[in-house]
Amino acid sequence: MTEPTPDQPARDKHVYLEESQLFHGLSNRELERVDELASMTQCERGKVFFSPEDSPGTIYFLKEGRVRLYRRTPEGKQLTMAMLDRGAVFGESSLIGQSHAGVFAEAEETCLLCVMPAGHLRQLIAEVPRVGLNLLEFVGQKLQRSQELSEEVAYWSVKRRLARLLLDLDERYGHPTLDGGRIVNKTFTQADLAEMVGATRETIAELMSSLKKLEILDTKRRRIVIRDRAAVERMLADSAG
Repeated sequence: MTEPTPDQPARDKHVYLEESQLFHGLSNRELERVDELASMTQCERGKVFFSPEDSPGTIYFLKEGRVRLYRRTPEGKQLTMAMLDRGAVFGESSLIGQSHAGVFAEAEETCLLCVMPAGHLRQLIAEVPRVGLNLLEFVGQKLQRSQELSEEVAYWSVKRRLARLLLDLDERYGHPTLDGGRIVNKTFTQADLAEMVGATRETIAELMSSLKKLEILDTKRRRIVIRDRAAVERMLADSAG
């Protein structure tokens, strides 16, 4: 990782911090205290900035770009756990005694990160209890989603899991098209989609081809186009599918 350029305005960090769920509701004075305890750094695309070999104890706040969290299977295959966008937090589990063993964090795009040692965050929680309350809410939401994902992998078909993912990508990155569809304004390969739903690339390729023939999906400049969102919603609602 490289340090930000010297001419980067210090106020940028303050603005970025306000967007984080952990610092929601803080006063300007409290945000200034956060600013004192954190540092900004830049990470180039493709850089793995966190790996199982690293000692836990650092909290990352993603200010710009996109980060992929993944694990490696015993066979060496990468399994994507999450795609993090602007405002996301990573590394907070060490504060509650959870391990990040086996987790890698890779910059999918050039990223701007706000970095804070866990000890500094504990100090901040003692000084600003609101941060602790925000952290509890944040961790609770992540645990709930993790449980939901486990149930989906265990009980849902790949087709239904793909529908859930497509709708999630549309919510996060979707924009309307001139013909009434929705384009996901980020690039995802079939391998990416397979990792995120816990399936093989071949299975996803077959499903995507089928959905294209049904004019439910399309691709444009390596981006997914949802031509019939209602059909994707029906895929998600179909517990038998």
